[in-house]
Amino acid sequence: MCIRNVDVTRGLINGTMLELIGIGRRFLQVRIMSGSQAGNTDLLTPCMFGITSEASGLPFAITRRQYPIILAYCLSVHKAQGQSLAMVGLIFETDPFAHGQLYVALSRVANWACVRVVLAQGMISIINLVYQHLLYKSP
Repeated sequence: MCIRNVDVTRGLINGTMLELIGIGRRFLQVRIMSGSQAGNTDLLTPCMFGITSEASGLPFAITRRQYPIILAYCLSVHKAQGQSLAMVGLIFETDPFAHGQLYVALSRVANWACVRVVLAQGMISIINLVYQHLLYKSP
């Protein structure tokens, strides 16, 4: 997953799912899996940033080089919103806390055969909580 807004026109923005295709000395070749540029391949170079001694509290400055990606074995429901995924596994430790969160979690795939749900011990069902008093203004 891309963790920085690298280039909007190339489709490399925060939250974009990527597939690593190749690794070079100074670049990563990735296939964009989500967003407006899904299916395209692109090259990622490392981002360089500096941390001053005043900002870190250390007696020296740091320069760091890092690729703007992280491994994404799982996503929060909010991060998955707008994604189209081949398979979804959901782990519910409690009932969904926000209206529409259950719908978003279950609607990321094309059919029910691609959804796997694990409930926490003691849970026998999922309740989509809707707090009516928060949705409607009382007179």
